[in-house]
Amino acid sequence: MTLWGLGTAFLIFPLFKLPYFLHKSATILLGLELIALLVHSYGSQGCDPSGCSVLTATAGAIASQDVPALAALLYVLALGHGVRTRLTTRSR
Repeated sequence: MTLWGLGTAFLIFPLFKLPYFLHKSATILLGLELIALLVHSYGSQGCDPSGCSVLTATAGAIASQDVPALAALLYVLALGHGVRTRLTTRSR
């Protein structure tokens, strides 16, 4: 779900002329999510849950908790920017 949302944000943020830092943040989070999922997927093959490496466990936590939370914050920031822009253009 996070990959789809961040991929959509990566493609749509420039079309809506959102600030560059939001587009760049979506790009970085998308890459981080892909890398974390790959490390967790390939690192956890053939090991029991108690015997996996620390790197694999950390990548799993990043992919399942940290990046989705940061992605939600990114969506809230983008929505806030859109609402603020809409309100300031409407009041003119």
